[in-house]
Amino acid sequence: MNRVIGYVRVSSENQVEKDNSIRNQIKFIKKYCQDYDCELVDIFKDEGISGLKKNRDGLNKMMKQIDESNIDIVLVYSLSRLGRKLVDVISWVNELERKNIEFLSIKENFGNKGVMGN
Repeated sequence: MNRVIGYVRVSSENQVEKDNSIRNQIKFIKKYCQDYDCELVDIFKDEGISGLKKNRDGLNKMMKQIDESNIDIVLVYSLSRLGRKLVDVISWVNELERKNIEFLSIKENFGNKGVMGN
């Protein structure tokens, strides 16, 4: 069974107050894990933080947890939740790949394994 860490983020305080986007992202991550028989180890959150910021508490904690745990997959609802700068997203995905950790984005059906990346 694959061990999964999820990552969710919203950028505006309005989204934080409504909790709608975070709740929906978590729902999709949990459903994916249920559908694909994965163990959801943890979900890290950044609430009210722009995806343009490279240094985020939730993201930093997730990367530290990956180093300390036996994780197989990092799962996000959408690539834009990981980051808004393509260069940063590619950097994080490459770092996961170096650690032999699969990255998956549910919305885009994108991953870093296989010929087409999924």
